[in-house]
Amino acid sequence: MKIKQVMALSAGHFINDSYQGFLAPLLPLLIAKLGFSLTLAGVLTSISAIATSLIQPVFGHIADKTSRTYWTFLGPLVTALFLGLIGLATQYWMLVIIIIMAGIGTAAFHPQAAVLTGQASNEKKGLGMAIFVTGGSAGHSFGPLIVLPIVTAWGLQATPVTMIWGIAIALILWRILPKRLETKIPHVHLQDAKPLARRGVLLLLWYVGMIRAFMVVGFTTFIPLFLTQKNTSILLAGTAITIFELSGAAGSFIGGPLSDRLGRKLTIAGTITTSIPFLWLFLYQDGIIALVCLALAGFFLFSSIPVVIITAQELFPDRASTASSLMMGVSWGVGGLLVTPLGALGEAYGLQTALSLLVILGISSALAALFLPKHT
Repeated sequence: MKIKQVMALSAGHFINDSYQGFLAPLLPLLIAKLGFSLTLAGVLTSISAIATSLIQPVFGHIADKTSRTYWTFLGPLVTALFLGLIGLATQYWMLVIIIIMAGIGTAAFHPQAAVLTGQASNEKKGLGMAIFVTGGSAGHSFGPLIVLPIVTAWGLQATPVTMIWGIAIALILWRILPKRLETKIPHVHLQDAKPLARRGVLLLLWYVGMIRAFMVVGFTTFIPLFLTQKNTSILLAGTAITIFELSGAAGSFIGGPLSDRLGRKLTIAGTITTSIPFLWLFLYQDGIIALVCLALAGFFLFSSIPVVIITAQELFPDRASTASSLMMGVSWGVGGLLVTPLGALGEAYGLQTALSLLVILGISSALAALFLPKHT
């Protein structure tokens, strides 16, 4: 494993995704400054999801057509320069442009960075992808902790200060990473299968990843509301998200190397299946038991994230960037969009019922994983 390259890519993932964690905590301040509605605030979140996730295949396709690796440092640079301007916006349309451009930077970074990680990891692809994915998960979690102290001390006009580490990581990635991609990610099992069969497996893998993403985003979005409805304090409800995401980051780190030992299929199916009873228990237990179940659910649910990405690359080594973008971008984008009808369901029948149905839907993801090829 080329550990220097893998760690640099993970650091780039951390810093890039930390900027994507700015919007939610800054919304109350931006609403107070610009006076837009909660509906328009929701529109900003949807725009961000579309720009960062659903257009990733475009950049994945472009990356597959060229061997140059400039997206890996230009992506975080664009993300940093635009989201660093968020506090200076004086009109709502400025926020829209900032979020779209920052989303494009993020969408450009992820597919090619994931492929470089796979190539730098050699025979330890699961471990390398786990390090890369954990960097992004941690970065998104720490984003609010980066920007809020700055705006609390100096006001919204100080957000350009945050550009510094985005520019720094872009320079580091430019210096450390190879300037050209290798032609393929070597793999001995799936790359020789018939293209139609591989596409079918990729579609099945995408479904597994999309439902898992839906579960992650759905629970992350509604955990605070669900707990406060059970008379839990706001502080504890917020802490529950941190517990879910941090235990998930630990799971991401473990899942990759575990798949190197046990195989991709067994790791994906086993971890998703194990997460389901813990999610169910979280919904129907209280106090410390519920939080422990939530932590265990996060650990197992997130464990398959790097495994799904590296499996997609192994399926299509000649189009690894596009395959990665489907798992990292489209699956999360669609999963995020499905949270809107989930919220409507929760409003009509209660969040416990809605989240319970989401857990039941998660069973289909575990079952689908069982139909992945045995040599996966």
